[in-house]
Amino acid sequence: MNQLFFSVVIPTKNRPELLRVAIQSVLLQNFDDYELVISDNFNDERTGKVIDEFKHNVHVSCFRTKSELSMPDHWEWATKKARGKYVLVLPDRAFLRQGALSDVYDSITRSQEDIQVCFWSYSYFDEDRGILLDEPKEEGIRMLNPREVAQNFMRTFNTRYLPRPHVGCYRNDFAKIIRENHGRLCMNIAPDNTASFFFLAYCERIMYIPKPLSIFQGAQYSNAGRATQLNVAPYLDTLKMKEDELFHYVPIKTLLITNLNFNDFLFCYELPRAY
Repeated sequence: MNQLFFSVVIPTKNRPELLRVAIQSVLLQNFDDYELVISDNFNDERTGKVIDEFKHNVHVSCFRTKSELSMPDHWEWATKKARGKYVLVLPDRAFLRQGALSDVYDSITRSQEDIQVCFWSYSYFDEDRGILLDEPKEEGIRMLNPREVAQNFMRTFNTRYLPRPHVGCYRNDFAKIIRENHGRLCMNIAPDNTASFFFLAYCERIMYIPKPLSIFQGAQYSNAGRATQLNVAPYLDTLKMKEDELFHYVPIKTLLITNLNFNDFLFCYELPRAY
């Protein structure tokens, strides 16, 4: 049996209406070579009913955790269920534009390079103003140097060009190498950041598609958004880490989004064989 090209993994936690949109955005794609993995993080009954609506679809596989997991633990658990060649994490508060999977497939298969990691631009739906906010437009698919991306992050703390798995995809066998060396791909504090820093450490080149293929909504549910308002403490509590562990790698021990991001970077930087 041939391996599916994509595994789209949706880790979800008690956001039933947003989850329905995320699932539908995948099942309505004009592309068939994929599986949709819905990971139920010990959800409530409302969310379970939404999952039940789709569990009999031929593309869908559903899994439920035995207890409530933290976000990093859940992402790690869920993505290890993926069987496809490339793994794409789709948060339950995001959805794919029509044609997204086809665009990524075409970009990867037409490339002359061995693509281990690919990521793309994205949009935000501003519920308060009722408008869609896109990243600045750019032209042409680019192959980025991971070392230059890391250096840019260290200078600016801007996460826009980090190859995060929830606005991109990575090759499954490539992630297994990282896991063999470090035990897991998605770590504390932010699993999207730590995964992207591992990608920067292990890749020679990374594909960037400057086209907004994902759309995020539900900003009130965003942990990053809460961090900008110094309201991320409830999320940090779920990690069950001691206070001195949370900001072990940065000199300023305060709840700032740049502080959280850079702490993750330094944590990955100091791991053996990471850089």
